[in-house]
Amino acid sequence: MSAIVVFGSRYGSTKRYAEEFARRHSLDVTSFDLAYDLSDYQTIIYFGGLYAANVHGLKKTLKLIQPEHHLIIVTVGLNDPSVPKNAEYTEKSVRLVLPASFTEHAEIYQLRGTIDYKNLKPLHRIMMHFIYLKAKRDNTEESRQMVDTYGDVLDMVDFDTLEQINY
Repeated sequence: MSAIVVFGSRYGSTKRYAEEFARRHSLDVTSFDLAYDLSDYQTIIYFGGLYAANVHGLKKTLKLIQPEHHLIIVTVGLNDPSVPKNAEYTEKSVRLVLPASFTEHAEIYQLRGTIDYKNLKPLHRIMMHFIYLKAKRDNTEESRQMVDTYGDVLDMVDFDTLEQINY
């Protein structure tokens, strides 16, 4: 089965996952903005950074995919996908942008990424500040972790989690 890994990454952790997955499975890998023709592949494995419930580059990539493609979507974000409400919210957000022809058979996986506050673009820094203020009021483990690490580097990339992706 011919497959390709396509990724959309702004800050690097999604690219790291995509390249590692491609290496482990001896697959071609490319950034979504360099992908122009995916017709030679049966399976498209899309790794996308998750930003405000949007998967970076997914909409553009979907325009290159036909309903007969096997589509695997892997999101990379800060929310812990082992928390059911996080996983449900992310899956629902992803399925909302999928064309009807992919909605039922697309596979969706969720991984955790990295944040380095000093490297954020200004808009993202402002957004994260508001999320931080909200997290200070919440009383969850995830919120406490965010408050404790705010302004620092938080790297949650775990290549072992790639094993969950059924390819």
